[in-house]
Amino acid sequence: PKFAEDYGSLNNREFVEAVYQNVLGRAGDEEGIINQVNALENGTYATRADFIAGFETGFLGVATEDCVLDTEEVSLGC
Repeated sequence: PKFAEDYGSLNNREFVEAVYQNVLGRAGDEEGIINQVNALENGTYATRADFIAGFETGFLGVATEDCVLDTEEVSLGC
């Protein structure tokens, strides 16, 4: 599968950085990256696919269970 090909061998930080690039078309800010890595590592998301779904939903300004997009700062915080 394409997802495993693109993201399977990345550690959590590399994965989050790749998602920022692929979803938003830009590098993430350091605080946002750290927040997202922590969310992955503390079990906020059951899977990486759940993370991407939450990230995309959050970026569109819709609150998920644990994350909300700060549209003023353009950062996703959990």
